[in-house]
Amino acid sequence: MKEFITIVYNSTIRQAYSTVVAIINALIESGITTDNYLNSVNEEIKEDAEQFSEAINRDKSYAILNPIDEKRDNLLRILFMDTEIKTLYPDKEISDSALIVKEVLDRYGLKIISKRYREETADIDSLITDMESSEIKDAISKLGTLADIIDQIKIVANEWKAAVYKQADNKEELLSKPSATKLKNSILDTINKDLLIYIAGMAKCKPEEYTELNKRIRVIIEEHNSIARANLKKNKV
Repeated sequence: MKEFITIVYNSTIRQAYSTVVAIINALIESGITTDNYLNSVNEEIKEDAEQFSEAINRDKSYAILNPIDEKRDNLLRILFMDTEIKTLYPDKEISDSALIVKEVLDRYGLKIISKRYREETADIDSLITDMESSEIKDAISKLGTLADIIDQIKIVANEWKAAVYKQADNKEELLSKPSATKLKNSILDTINKDLLIYIAGMAKCKPEEYTELNKRIRVIIEEHNSIARANLKKNKV
């Protein structure tokens, strides 16, 4: 039995969009029309794909903001992961301190990196403010490099605001509409966590209806993943 397959995220935006369109076409051409759940997920993916297409073709100012946004997203990932790991330390002082910080982080959740620019920026500012309280600062001081990570987040937060300020002509549009990068991650999440799991399950329950669709989507994803990994390998050389 073949292992379950999902779309890798480290592809280009245009490659991801091409794969999403191919999956939508596979769903349409499958002839499955009476599955309400599948229809609902398909509609969600199609709506997201339309926004995705618009974002790809939108003002090139995103090209200035995206690298900075990627930096702050990665730093937030490190902050959440490092804190989570330290909650497992056998040293009780470290684990207790990490739990104090984790309680603050849990108010926001790592989902903030998928929000629109304006909302993510507001959450980051609020998170930084929360980290400045005396109790939290005391806990952070016992967690090694965590303070350095937070300092880097502050620096990138200011870098972000400076970059946005320079986009005065279309600042409101940039802040109010999601970037192609955000939409890419969101739509791939929907496909991986909702669509693929469902179709794989239905291919076992009703193979006569879903096996061909499952196979076709698998081929699409294998091709996507192969290209993404080849590009990643090429960029490392």
